[in-house]
Amino acid sequence: MKKAKMSEQELAARVIAVLNAYGWECYQEIQLKMGGRTLDILAAQRPLFIAIECKLQVNFELLLQARGWRPYAHYVYAVVPGGISAWDGEAKIFKACGVRLLGLGEIESRNPMFYAGPVDCWVPMNRHAKVEVWKPFLRPEYQAHTDGCAGCAGAPKLTHYRCTIIDLTEMVRNWPGIKVKTLVQKVPTHWASPKAAAGRIIELAAQGVLSEFHLEQDGSGEWCAYPNAKEASHA
Repeated sequence: MKKAKMSEQELAARVIAVLNAYGWECYQEIQLKMGGRTLDILAAQRPLFIAIECKLQVNFELLLQARGWRPYAHYVYAVVPGGISAWDGEAKIFKACGVRLLGLGEIESRNPMFYAGPVDCWVPMNRHAKVEVWKPFLRPEYQAHTDGCAGCAGAPKLTHYRCTIIDLTEMVRNWPGIKVKTLVQKVPTHWASPKAAAGRIIELAAQGVLSEFHLEQDGSGEWCAYPNAKEASHA
């Protein structure tokens, strides 16, 4: 296969354009575990979830990356530029691993991924997929459109930590001065317990890591959260 004359970011954007046209919600650069793999595109048309990896070439790395998402999606697709026949040797190898290999040409010309409906006869559906792991990331503000950044080096990743901070910030914005112990009881976080969450928030604030809100102690020594100036202006 000749070297593609596009970036992975451009490839992902064109895939997302097709998905959006067919009513799929797309989310990009999702990292389930700190330091773990990052999924290029998650396509959701609930209750169906599809994991998509985009690469410029068909290789073993692409197969391993795509195959790793099998436990968490009903279908997994690997997309590359150009065209891929279902009978190509690479496509058969991917199929044996439970992954559908597709070329961008097929997707844009006849959309084999979704044209015939949510069931793909080429690869088996994982009916026991652990799709609940995606729940924290399915937010309207995270939806990707053609100006997204999947495949872009250094692109911001969607992590459980980022989701937690956004939820905490929203609560602080609505309830300025809320006690930290109350905050973590009202907002579910990715930390093990409300006590652990409170301790971690105080640590992050002391380290100057939090930019969305800050902490102050009240007269009784309780830590309370207040929105920073730029956050308060959104209220």
